[in-house]
Amino acid sequence: MRKRKVISVMLGCTLLFGTMGCGGSYLSPESKAGEAHHAKDEHTVPFQQESLDKLPDKVKDQWAKAKTSKEEKGIQAKVMDEGRTYLFLTAGKKNTGGWTIKVKEVTQSGDHIRVNAEEVPPKKGSLNTQAITSPMTVISVKTAKDDLEYTAHIDKGAMAEAPSKKDGMPPRDDDVQGKVLTKQVEAGKSLPENVKAKLTDMRSSKKGGEVRVNYHDQTYLIIGLGERRTSGYRINIDNVIEKDGKVHVYAQEITPSSDGMVTQVITHPTQVIAVPRIDDDMDIEYHIKKQSSKGQPNF
Repeated sequence: MRKRKVISVMLGCTLLFGTMGCGGSYLSPESKAGEAHHAKDEHTVPFQQESLDKLPDKVKDQWAKAKTSKEEKGIQAKVMDEGRTYLFLTAGKKNTGGWTIKVKEVTQSGDHIRVNAEEVPPKKGSLNTQAITSPMTVISVKTAKDDLEYTAHIDKGAMAEAPSKKDGMPPRDDDVQGKVLTKQVEAGKSLPENVKAKLTDMRSSKKGGEVRVNYHDQTYLIIGLGERRTSGYRINIDNVIEKDGKVHVYAQEITPSSDGMVTQVITHPTQVIAVPRIDDDMDIEYHIKKQSSKGQPNF
């Protein structure tokens, strides 16, 4: 009798583990296809850093109200006007003045728009107001509907040290000795046809590289990382600076963290930005560093 019970238990365990499989969780073909579609659907969205004195009246009214609010870090307000959505970003309470917010990238996945930004602290040793402040900035994106979901991830900043000559990245815009060129991240649909063609070529290039395309009063700079074996790679362009007769482009290759969820597909990460027109005879030098995305939430 006891032997029969043991056999029954073993048979039950065999059936249980046979349905579960070995080596962890099981993803159905539909789930895997959904992951691949999700990664492919994510794309950058062009945005504008807004000047307070040029905001539409409707947005200015909201700005006046937002300044007195005590909301925590993130998107404090959203205002739609003339086909654009204006987002008010705040870094929360700070003990001194001198703090700002730098928006690095805006991405969209389905109906979800995400703003990636960072706090920019006052420089070490600088003179700042000794009072509680709530740094805020306004950006706008072009939108066709009003039912999108907006979220923001704002990295926490530390007190900036003096620039290091060994470091190829300038620490902050206002630390750089040179002319900082205003840049705008561009989306594929809004690009001129000749820029789209170059971008398509870069997205199929195994080696990647850098390309410039002049169009009217703008220069489009395209950076490609080349072939990567998984999703999770992207490019952040931090600064474009004209100095000593050259244009310097400072960027970061963001790599997926070792414990992050990625899709096992071949990708060709690219980024394209627009800056005021750069003469054809002016050299462009690219400074690209690697940085892990560890600690940054994934979609």
